[in-house]
Amino acid sequence: MHDAGWDVLDESQTTFDDFNWMLQKAAQEKGTACARRLALHYYCFIIETSPLHEMILNLLRCIAGESYLPFPFIHLNRKRKKSDEWATIPPSMPQKIREITTLAQGLGETDLVGHLKYVFDEKIRNAIAHSDYTLTASEFRIRENGRANAIPLQELDRKVNFSFEFTSGLLKAYKNMKYALGHAKRFHRWENYEVLELLMGDAGVHGFKVHFSNGSSSTFTRTHEGATAINMRFRDGVGFMVGDLDKLEPVWKVNGVPVTDWDKLNQGSKSNG
Repeated sequence: MHDAGWDVLDESQTTFDDFNWMLQKAAQEKGTACARRLALHYYCFIIETSPLHEMILNLLRCIAGESYLPFPFIHLNRKRKKSDEWATIPPSMPQKIREITTLAQGLGETDLVGHLKYVFDEKIRNAIAHSDYTLTASEFRIRENGRANAIPLQELDRKVNFSFEFTSGLLKAYKNMKYALGHAKRFHRWENYEVLELLMGDAGVHGFKVHFSNGSSSTFTRTHEGATAINMRFRDGVGFMVGDLDKLEPVWKVNGVPVTDWDKLNQGSKSNG
């Protein structure tokens, strides 16, 4: 839960937009070589973006029938030596990508595994991050631990461009799905007499509300103004605080009122959306 200004995915999207502006400006005013140097740092930013790693892993977890986790890599954290008990070392990008590809391989997502291994190139990332490279008219040259290694610029450009397409495609699909769900059925019956209500706005779905048959509900919303979570828990996935269990009934209710006509309920919600 947080107010405005704490959403790292929003900040990442703004940075993407700024980088795109910089690349276009650099190419126009200083040429391809300048744009390529900026693109390499853009590449480092993209492949290190934690929200993208978390999004991919949680999508795979959902495909596998596992719970969504707000912090899906937290089990990879390591405790710092000689420090306070709460200080930890978060996993590196290669560690997170190995976690993702292992799950993807188990699900038979071979194309995704190939894309991930191609996009998240630790050798190129390290060379850029540590300024351990040079650019010539034809090659990207890496001096890694004293060893000479060169990559043709055509191959480097292909990898960087594909990385931009891959990550921007993921973000576009994310936005498109929120928009599509915002124009789909709003109320959904769950098997234990809960009702899932998708909360919708002009940009699509921005949260949900789960109604229980005892009149209680749990709500989550995420907008540019912040994120709220009411009657929810986030240990081992997302769970709900149902309220008085003795008052639960084998009846589907919305805001404490039994639902008698689902078609009418959803039609009314769309017209009021």
